[in-house]
Amino acid sequence: MQSHVHHAHLFASDLDAALKFYQEMFGGKILADLNMAGARNVFVAVGKGRLHFYDQPPKDEGNGAIPDYSRKTPTRRL
Repeated sequence: MQSHVHHAHLFASDLDAALKFYQEMFGGKILADLNMAGARNVFVAVGKGRLHFYDQPPKDEGNGAIPDYSRKTPTRRL
């Protein structure tokens, strides 16, 4: 089993442009396009991973647009 990014949360000031980029450049497939907590949220499959986009600019420009990510790694037995 190889390690890979399981999921990442991304803020997008222009959500449609971000979705188009990930679809065209990485073959992203939209899994869900929902309104949650008053904001558009889109879940995109890219390879084995998932991207969760929020239709809003980053809240803190100093920390960037990725508030959370998770990776999957093989289980090691001790």
